[in-house]
Amino acid sequence: MSEQDIYDLQIKLSYLEDFIENLNSVIIDQNKENSRMQREIKSLQDKLSQLEERIDSKEQFRADDPPPHY
Repeated sequence: MSEQDIYDLQIKLSYLEDFIENLNSVIIDQNKENSRMQREIKSLQDKLSQLEERIDSKEQFRADDPPPHY
């Protein structure tokens, strides 16, 4: 293996290390965004569940009320 071959391999290795670092950074950012979205979805599901409970309780309350002409 010539000195030029070793030099070329070192350059390629350097580019690969940089690429891996950048890729790792992107993966970390995406993981954070994914976690944030999961928390937001959970929050929206909770709010929707509360809203459904409120609607159900109001409908049940209205069903027990006498008509307005009484």
